[in-house]
Amino acid sequence: MDEWNPRWSGCRPLRSPELTQVLELRCRKDGVAFCRIFAILSLLLHLSFPGAGWAASCSELYSKLAAIDPQLGTAFEEIQQLSPAAIRGERTPSWQDFSQLDRVLHAVKAGKTWAAQQGKLAELDQVLHELEASIAENPSLAALREASKAAPKAARPASGTTYAPTEYALKRQYQHLLWELNKELPKDLKIRGVRIPYDSRKPALIAQAREFVARQGARFDPYFQNAGFDDRESLKRAIRSFSDDARILYDRLEAEQVELAMTRPESARWWTPRVGFQNQRVTGSSQGMLNPTYRDEVEASLTGTRAGIYHGFDAEFKPNYGYLKPRPEDGLEQSVAANHYGLDVYIFKKERVRDRLTWTAGDSFGVKEYGAADVAYGAASDIPRATSWRGNLIPWKDRALMVPDLLPNAQINKLGYEVGIVERKRLRPPPMPAMPPEPVPPPRPQLVKPVAPPRPTLDPPVPPPGPSLPPRPSADRLPFPAQGEDTEDFLTRYWKSKEVHQYQAEVDQYKAKAWELLQAHQRTEAYQTYEKQATRWRHETGRLNQAYDHSEAYSRYLRELDEYQQLRVETIRRYEASPEYKAYEEEVRRYSEKVSALRMSHFSSPAYKSYLAEEEHAYEIVPLGMGRYGGTSLEPFSSPTNVVDYLELQYWGPLGLDDVEIFEFRGQPPAGEFLRELQKRGIKIRDGRVEPAVEWVP
Repeated sequence: MDEWNPRWSGCRPLRSPELTQVLELRCRKDGVAFCRIFAILSLLLHLSFPGAGWAASCSELYSKLAAIDPQLGTAFEEIQQLSPAAIRGERTPSWQDFSQLDRVLHAVKAGKTWAAQQGKLAELDQVLHELEASIAENPSLAALREASKAAPKAARPASGTTYAPTEYALKRQYQHLLWELNKELPKDLKIRGVRIPYDSRKPALIAQAREFVARQGARFDPYFQNAGFDDRESLKRAIRSFSDDARILYDRLEAEQVELAMTRPESARWWTPRVGFQNQRVTGSSQGMLNPTYRDEVEASLTGTRAGIYHGFDAEFKPNYGYLKPRPEDGLEQSVAANHYGLDVYIFKKERVRDRLTWTAGDSFGVKEYGAADVAYGAASDIPRATSWRGNLIPWKDRALMVPDLLPNAQINKLGYEVGIVERKRLRPPPMPAMPPEPVPPPRPQLVKPVAPPRPTLDPPVPPPGPSLPPRPSADRLPFPAQGEDTEDFLTRYWKSKEVHQYQAEVDQYKAKAWELLQAHQRTEAYQTYEKQATRWRHETGRLNQAYDHSEAYSRYLRELDEYQQLRVETIRRYEASPEYKAYEEEVRRYSEKVSALRMSHFSSPAYKSYLAEEEHAYEIVPLGMGRYGGTSLEPFSSPTNVVDYLELQYWGPLGLDDVEIFEFRGQPPAGEFLRELQKRGIKIRDGRVEPAVEWVP
């Protein structure tokens, strides 16, 4: 290594043999990790002035910093790749921008920590002081400082007017990391960032989503009778009179005792805390069908919107997709129909999404058959009109219509929540062959464990009878909740009632009187005599215990116990080495081989293979229209679903971690930064690797 590459540092070529040796040790051994505080700080400042150098002082400062801390380092090339445009807020930072800045931040913190542990802070401060003092003497640094002062205080959106999807969140997070880095730097070495103006899009899009779903609700009202019932009350009566299971399912849905879920891959954990949940128009990826144009057509058709108009809607306004999920305590097996979308399940707060939520019984791409024909983009007329109530994205308020679709699987297969019905034939596998009896081990030798001598005891003194306390106030007259009264309303009425205030005053008087009586009782001669007797009893009991612990009988017991433990170990060793036990072990080995051979023979037999082949096809998809509800209160229910699929939910408008109530993992538990983000927001965590899912504590 003859010289240091000047393109990394902005310095002149370095030809000092001593410095070359230092660089060789740090770069070749630690993977270009020698780059000291100067490397991190100065190069971050120089990134706006590539090629500018520190001339003669550079070599000396490198030498000083290279000797401070062998653990403080970072790669020169990564630092040089930090984007000035991202720092100034001129473009949206990428994942690589975040990764590079994050590594630099951790390198600076680790280096300062190491310098403190090694007692080199004074030396480090001196070098940093020299760096600051030399700024005025170096044209490049002086120009950087002037440029920093002249930089705009606030960055504008890339479009100049409104932010693009994820632009605001990523720029704001990047500036926060830059602020964290600046806290570690001296005043004149800080990298000035910019203020990211507030994004008013998100609340506007949420309001737009609520208005859109409300209009969808009004649009759906005429379609309701198409489901087979005159009004919602008629459907409610038909469901509740059909069966107890139907009534329970209806009550759960109406009380929202279900979970509104969304599945994401584990790879989304880095992005979700930063930009929230994004649909395929933003991410450019999908675990389902990736076709934003066709998805726009489907959503436009199912919401009665002209395709050309819908295509122009903001990408973050358009829905993210999820599914309806039973609670762990509901006693239903979780449907796996949506599992292929990922291993992480996010369950949303109902109060934050219910008024911008729609649903379909099965994949919305499938129910499009109930909608109108495709409408070409740019069409000025012909609003899509559904041919059936199913040809709509149905508002959450009409979730009672889910019951006939969800009931068969919930009732027959105890499966939640899946539309359609899969009925399995009741097949029995061929019987297992008779197994030989298990070997019996030889009897173990019995040893008598020594017993400790009895410990002496003294009867404790009996305290004198206490005073008679007044009767405690009765709570019988306190108000009770009225039938159907809301809990919050009842509590407000309860704490304002005269009876409660009077009861509290009586309890306070009772406590004061009881305390006064107990104090007087403890001052009586009888109680004082008892206290003296109790003190003597405790002292005498302690003396007896001490004498017992040092007695010859107790010492002999301890010796016998030690001999017993040694004899027990030796007896077990002789037992397991005996011919009888060895013969037993051989019998166990032959028994295991025989059982294994019998099982293999059974599972490879023609009878069992025939059973497996039959089992594979032993189910039948039964559409609801095939007489399942004939002759019942639900017979009018029309347009039965002919699919077996999860119940799909559509969440309109922006969604983020602040909207999440529960995070459930079916793969790797959350860790690191993602776990801290969940905990910071008070999000409950569940382990979904077991059925039902259980609470998980890191």
